[in-house]
Amino acid sequence: MKLKTLSIFTLVILSVTSITVAQKKIVVMGSSTAAGSNASSYANTWVGKMTALFQQNMVDGVDTVVYNIAEYGYSTYHEMPSSFVPPPARPAPDPLHNVTLALTYTPDIVLINLPSNDIAFGYTKKEMMDNLRLMYLTITATGAKCFIGTTAPRNDITAAQCLLQRELVDS
Repeated sequence: MKLKTLSIFTLVILSVTSITVAQKKIVVMGSSTAAGSNASSYANTWVGKMTALFQQNMVDGVDTVVYNIAEYGYSTYHEMPSSFVPPPARPAPDPLHNVTLALTYTPDIVLINLPSNDIAFGYTKKEMMDNLRLMYLTITATGAKCFIGTTAPRNDITAAQCLLQRELVDS
């Protein structure tokens, strides 16, 4: 898990720094991994480390700002635009942690890290991908860049759910 998180962090840093020329606004959306689950401190989370990397440039007063609106236990449904009407038995979008809120920051980049809760909650691959596609289109329609993290391993799901997670990696 640590290696996968480090790999995701490294890819995000490389992707973001390649398009970072001046001050940027980055919004991180997601669930427990993005919120900092199991880290000894926020500074030791991948979002905390990314933020610290960008805050090294304090001399000229131009720096990248990172807003983290991730929330523990959230699925793609929680983070859909506020106007989205979910199907029956699915959670409604949370305006305190969703795409609509992310866009109020007028971000240059939005990072979505929702690696496993949809499958753990029993949602289908199609549901998850459809939701991620809608979030992506909503974000990129504003001119912002959007990067979506891949699935992540869990040890509290069934073998069938693990297989679904592996299949989603290449989606």
